[in-house]
Amino acid sequence: MKCLVVDDDLGLLGVMYHYLSQHLPLHWTIYTAHNGLSARKLLHQHHGAHILITDRHMPGETGISLLRFVAEIWPNTRFILISSDQKDLHIVEENLSHFYFSHQQGLGAKGLFLVKPFSMSTLLQAVCELMVT
Repeated sequence: MKCLVVDDDLGLLGVMYHYLSQHLPLHWTIYTAHNGLSARKLLHQHHGAHILITDRHMPGETGISLLRFVAEIWPNTRFILISSDQKDLHIVEENLSHFYFSHQQGLGAKGLFLVKPFSMSTLLQAVCELMVT
């Protein structure tokens, strides 16, 4: 299983990487990228990811733009979009609904939204939840 974590906050990126590396099963491979361009390169290099965890607000490419790109090439990728603003949930549903969600299922069909700050145990729980849906 492959998980790509993308965030321009290198401190948070490192914390997420180390926590997931310690708590996910050994057959998981965790990759990190600090921006959308690096994420795209890793996704191509590793032929996608099972789960993409990305920040919504990053310099250059936004998390939403990255998710649109992933949905076009690897439509089965599940994702966790993180943001410091709860209001972003509406923007996410508006921009990604035709890629990831059915209106009946809502946010959660293939993706979850986490508001910063969140605990690492919450992040791990979200990853596990996506793997069983």
